[in-house]
Amino acid sequence: MLYRNERPILAILSDTFSSLSYLDANHSRDEFPLSLSDLVSKFECVGDTRGGEAGSRTAVTVHFNPIVIQEAS
Repeated sequence: MLYRNERPILAILSDTFSSLSYLDANHSRDEFPLSLSDLVSKFECVGDTRGGEAGSRTAVTVHFNPIVIQEAS
């Protein structure tokens, strides 16, 4: 769960979907900024790293833009 609203939500007015596909080609963190109109403002991805860690540092951090809702009154 990302958020709990006390009143019923009638609509989500902001974007509700963002996606990213990429092929990791280095050993560093890769940042992919998106626009203010997207659900996600930035993806931070760690694929392969130096050494034999076998995926224990592999990760995606997602930064969200503000989500605008319409709630029941």
